[in-house]
Amino acid sequence: MPRFHINTDSGEAGACRAVKGNCPFGSDSEHYSSAEEARAAFEKSMNVQQNGDGSKDDLDPQLYFSILTSNNDVLVEQFAENLGADVEPGEYVASYFDSGSGKDRFLKISIGENGSVSYKKIPKFRKILSPTREKTTESLTRLRENLQNTLEKHSPDYCAKSEIDHTVLVETSREIQRKLSKYDWSKSEQATLGKMELEDIEWAIDHDLQIAKQEVERGNASYVKEVNALSTSKKMLSDFLGDTAVSV
Repeated sequence: MPRFHINTDSGEAGACRAVKGNCPFGSDSEHYSSAEEARAAFEKSMNVQQNGDGSKDDLDPQLYFSILTSNNDVLVEQFAENLGADVEPGEYVASYFDSGSGKDRFLKISIGENGSVSYKKIPKFRKILSPTREKTTESLTRLRENLQNTLEKHSPDYCAKSEIDHTVLVETSREIQRKLSKYDWSKSEQATLGKMELEDIEWAIDHDLQIAKQEVERGNASYVKEVNALSTSKKMLSDFLGDTAVSV
């Protein structure tokens, strides 16, 4: 079944012929079952970008928002159709990634006692994320340096003396490096996706670590090196994910 998108250069709806995930006009969530659906979603998106005022019903339901606290931390992340759900009434700043321009956009949203949500566009508000961006950048730099230092320090000879599985350590470290390079961490939506993938890696490492520990407990000493390698990688990754828990 063909999927439809909006050509952001011409503003026209058309069938997508790109390989899934490689369309220059948006992610999979920005593709629709018909040209009419694509046009309606585009018009809602443009209403946010151009008109700047409206209610939740005017938003493209697939827009993904980060609602921020007064300290610039991410309070909750929600799709537009759920915007304001389980959030205390009040006024907040919410950001979303505009795939057309490749930039973060910001809205001032008001959540009423009855759950109603209205918004106003904030034309120039990028600085609100600067403290959290700086924290994320510092954490990324530290993780990259730790990974590089680990790979340089843990030579096959060093690992053999320290009872660390060199192959496992290198494989996990390079997999983390690949995920770090895959995303633009300065953009909230991409940082969220990157964190999700790193959390998956953390889960996989922890799963393998628990199995290896069980083998050691059974008296299988050959798994000691794998435990040490996985523990080293898990600590680096867990420290990073903990640092950025509310900062992307």
